[in-house]
Amino acid sequence: GINLTITDSYRSYAAQVDVARRKGLYSQGGLAATPGRSNHGWGLAVDADVRRADTLRWMRNNAHRYGFYETVRREPWHWEYRPR
Repeated sequence: GINLTITDSYRSYAAQVDVARRKGLYSQGGLAATPGRSNHGWGLAVDADVRRADTLRWMRNNAHRYGFYETVRREPWHWEYRPR
């Protein structure tokens, strides 16, 4: 009953550098991991469109069943795949 949309997924190293330049490093109050350390660069993270409360609620209640976890509390859109 929800429309789950992925807004970002794999990022090459060059794309990680660009995101860090535009959004600032997380360690300095920004929204980007240090380039080379982002799970987006390993293909293990996605950003989902969770602006709708029902979508975010569904993710928090169900994503773990598919191996996805909310790992950055101040980024509710960021979900990481953690295979068992």
